[in-house]
Amino acid sequence: MALNRSGIARGFWNAPNGSIALHGGGILVNSTDGDAAENDQTDSSKFKIDAPYPLDVTGQATGPWFTIPVNSGHAQVGDPFAGFPKPYVCAPPPPCSPVTPVYNSLPAPSGGVTTLDPGIYKVLIKGTGNETFFMNPGIYILEAGMDTSGNGIVTGNNVFIYNTYTTYPLNPGLTPTCSDVNLTGNGALTFTATTTLPYANLLFYQDPACTNDFQIGGNGTFTGTGSIYLPAAPFVLDGNNAIAVVELPNAQHSNSIVAGFIPTDWYPGGVVASSNHLFVANVKGLGSRNARTDKKGWNSHMYLGTVTKVEVPAGQKLDDHTSQVKTDARVPQILRAWEKG
Repeated sequence: MALNRSGIARGFWNAPNGSIALHGGGILVNSTDGDAAENDQTDSSKFKIDAPYPLDVTGQATGPWFTIPVNSGHAQVGDPFAGFPKPYVCAPPPPCSPVTPVYNSLPAPSGGVTTLDPGIYKVLIKGTGNETFFMNPGIYILEAGMDTSGNGIVTGNNVFIYNTYTTYPLNPGLTPTCSDVNLTGNGALTFTATTTLPYANLLFYQDPACTNDFQIGGNGTFTGTGSIYLPAAPFVLDGNNAIAVVELPNAQHSNSIVAGFIPTDWYPGGVVASSNHLFVANVKGLGSRNARTDKKGWNSHMYLGTVTKVEVPAGQKLDDHTSQVKTDARVPQILRAWEKG
């Protein structure tokens, strides 16, 4: 459910390399925009919703929706979580007890595993490579966001994660500072929602004062149980970082065919061809490494984008690139899992 009732574009967006399989329900988008719900995945096997569940969208849907019923002009639906309580914070001085722990830095790993405990995190939860994070059961209040763009493993069982602004629980003011939740790594991300009231079966809840994208993607796997509640933010499902080499119709074939793939940096957003080279603009490039010098702090929006120059590959070189993309995307493992049913 994308509940934003304004004219936001891409209230729901499935990127060209995203993959969705929904069971037991459809998609609801309250946006009134002409591009309120956009699907750019052209492979129907990678975008499935169990019949008879539809896309209900107040505005318009763009892109291919295959056999999924699209109900444009659908009446906006009220927020079923309206008035839902925000996490309580017990801050000193008492009388409240126990005091909510506050973390300004991440703990050091032990045996290659960084173990996180419930509390308020004023530091970005992010690894630098192949770390493994384990989140103990409980309530996590994120004031600096979460970024899993590395290659590690993140596991959280019986957790509730609340993404909010930097001064929570104080009033956010007119311009709150919020950070993204980017679940876009190359590793395995596994979360199960808490079973404790009042947040039972609610996995992620983003503060209504925060409009940052909530993004799931990358080359790894995301497995989650429970609801993701974004009252004022877009939901973005992205996929692998690569561009396709398409062979246009010719004497050998009457249709365009995908001849192979070229690996890129994070989030390729544009391609320009010049002679025998391609220039690829990667929107997020090397990740959140572009620190600002005019203010203190860090934000996961501070992407250091890149432009890469690639020689147009053919023959064995293209085969090698394609093999690399499939390896990065774990295609062999996916196919083996699919064959097992």
